[in-house]
Amino acid sequence: MNKVTKTVVPMMLLLILPAIYASAGGDSDASTTFTVLGPVENETFLPGSVMISSDFRHITYAVRVGERQQVVVDGKKHKVYDGVMIGTPMFLGDTDRLVYIAKENGEKKGDETVNDKWFLVTGDKEHKKYDFIVPHSIITSRDNKRMVYIARRGDAWFLVEGATEHPGGMGIEKSSIMFGPDGKHLVFVYRRDSKFHVSKDGKSGPAFPWIDDKSLAFSPDGEHLVYIAGERNEQTVYVNHQKIGSFSNILDKEPEDPRRVMGMRPGRMSAKPEQKEKFFFGADGTLRFFGIQEKQLVQVVVKL
Repeated sequence: MNKVTKTVVPMMLLLILPAIYASAGGDSDASTTFTVLGPVENETFLPGSVMISSDFRHITYAVRVGERQQVVVDGKKHKVYDGVMIGTPMFLGDTDRLVYIAKENGEKKGDETVNDKWFLVTGDKEHKKYDFIVPHSIITSRDNKRMVYIARRGDAWFLVEGATEHPGGMGIEKSSIMFGPDGKHLVFVYRRDSKFHVSKDGKSGPAFPWIDDKSLAFSPDGEHLVYIAGERNEQTVYVNHQKIGSFSNILDKEPEDPRRVMGMRPGRMSAKPEQKEKFFFGADGTLRFFGIQEKQLVQVVVKL
């Protein structure tokens, strides 16, 4: 059982050039290298599709082929599809592994098509087809060995990993998807009927009226999962689905404001949601967070 203590405290990189060369100008010792990455036809090139690998050795983008689209990698053209989803093609993490989401049109009705199918393509391999795949939903583990994305078939949603479909009920919260630090565990929040659940490694936790999908956090060893759930006017902290306590608010830690260093008033400088932290894990195996409980600012320390 987790031991809890609490104390009350005071309140486009894409420039295609015709040659590879190095030049030095004037008396400067600096040199500049221009490298041809491949030809591009301005009429067909989709600028928003450009992705460059982390080692700057590979580039991929999409082009129009009549009314259809095609992915190009380092000048090599891939199969032509009816569409390529926004946000792809892309390289996985710090690798040169290519992935993108392609579209296959359904039957034509008037000026539109119905029953279109979407599917993941890795390299030249086409994966299972779905009625829809959520844009920008491809998530990888830190070591890039695992990859998931959100897809729908009929009214059922799934978090897809290879041939495995993790059930996602009536919808999956994209911002909640997370792999553990070592990549062994996978968690996400999904909705079933009017309730929300945390799914961990395919097993669902209890139902809640609300779950803070941005609150999910793993301990450094990946063995403990923390999140906030409950009613919207009451935030309850859970560790491995066990209740720790309820609060009117759980405090965020804002990033350091550079203006403090210069002795200026911080004023109103808000952080982006992904920069905020609610839970802090100590090297001594503790979890620490701060909340407001019965009009008191409380520090909570949980021995994991």
